[in-house]
Amino acid sequence: MRQHGYKEKVKYSCNEHYTLEGEAEIQCQNTGNWSSKPVCRASSTVGIKRGRIFYNARKIWIETCSQTE
Repeated sequence: MRQHGYKEKVKYSCNEHYTLEGEAEIQCQNTGNWSSKPVCRASSTVGIKRGRIFYNARKIWIETCSQTE
């Protein structure tokens, strides 16, 4: 992998069926770190009608879970 210099930018994208969370384009900072770290997330579609999950340190019914939580 090649090294990147100060103010250089890279663009991220995700494989099919994954969603990019964060900025698609990031920039190398003067600290040597990147401006942000995007991640690719898998779809959270669950094919069951009733069930409970452990989410944010609590048990909830799947039908009460939304993408805005």
